[in-house]
Amino acid sequence: MPSASTGQRPPIPRWARSPSTAARACSSAWETRARGKRCRGSRRLFPLIPPRRPRSTCSETCSRIRGTLARFRLAAQALRDSLRDSAATLLQAEVTAAGPQRTTARFWLGRLTRMGGDTAKARAIWLTLVREDSIGYYGLRARREVDLPPLRIAAAPLPAASPAVAAWLGRLDTLLLAGLDTAAQAEVRAVLARAAQQDIDALLAWGDGLAARGFGPAAVRLGWHAALKSPNDSRVLRVIFPWPNRRAVEAEAAEFGVDPLLLVAIVRQESVFDAQALSPAGARGLAQLLPGTAALTARGLDVTFYPEWITVPDLNLHLGAAHLQELLQRFGGRVDAAAAAYNAGSAPVKRWLERPGADDPDEFIELIPYQETRGYVRAVLRNRELYRALYVTPTN
Repeated sequence: MPSASTGQRPPIPRWARSPSTAARACSSAWETRARGKRCRGSRRLFPLIPPRRPRSTCSETCSRIRGTLARFRLAAQALRDSLRDSAATLLQAEVTAAGPQRTTARFWLGRLTRMGGDTAKARAIWLTLVREDSIGYYGLRARREVDLPPLRIAAAPLPAASPAVAAWLGRLDTLLLAGLDTAAQAEVRAVLARAAQQDIDALLAWGDGLAARGFGPAAVRLGWHAALKSPNDSRVLRVIFPWPNRRAVEAEAAEFGVDPLLLVAIVRQESVFDAQALSPAGARGLAQLLPGTAALTARGLDVTFYPEWITVPDLNLHLGAAHLQELLQRFGGRVDAAAAAYNAGSAPVKRWLERPGADDPDEFIELIPYQETRGYVRAVLRNRELYRALYVTPTN
């Protein structure tokens, strides 16, 4: 910032002139200040976080990621210091750079603009985001800021299986009924290997059939292949976001009084409807429950439970819905906090809710320190809106 005596910016040291070094320095300065120490140098490094286009080198990619992190951390600090213009400059730099968090930056630019009193400009920013990120988290979030109705996607029915696809699905059923799971998985892998050569209707029919048989991840992969061939075909979204066990999900959600769209959004994010899914942390089944969580939840429900039952689809959904209901109750019905706790556990979420600004769901999500959990919460909230758009019939 300008010097009080000369009106000129103080000299910037040579070490801080490289983009990557500047980003690291800004990040370090923010961390120092966040620990309660004075750090005046961070603000004068704002201009050194450059709006650069990506290059193909790994070092440049890493520099861009560090630059993005520094911009957002400094923007958050600037807002806490009531330096709205500095925060807006940092966020605009992310947009100009086409950085990895540019949609985040644009959403928050809209909020800053509205805070400054220019509601018309804020609305224009959000409407542009709605058009350009129509099925992404921030595009869907921006719809609410401009009072648009929930997104609706009128997808045509998925195509019926051709004789060849029907015969293949019949063969897959036979293998599954015979308990030949390894052979069935080999058949699925063979279909995936040939996906690029198939037409759109075959991909959609295969995807629909595989999702119904518990091969959710393979179905979604076929959906993405279909999206490459026909990106504007709304049927593709029904394969990428399938709902193969809708009745079971809705029944369990109703029993525990939770939103079925939230429950299916979590299942889609956790396991992609693979009943045998196993996470690196040991979570199992459709709702990805840790054995300890499943046992504790079952005990609270007075439900008989053995560890080997954890992947039984109906039981796993039952316990998953109960666990979600308990988290919602624990966090006062806050969906953002409950989703964060489903991923990271309740203890860290309790700490995060004690920080300044955590009563604002948008701020709470942005300030989640675990990158995986931050992305998880956004994905679950996006999934919920897409399942609403695809599967809920609007009523007058």
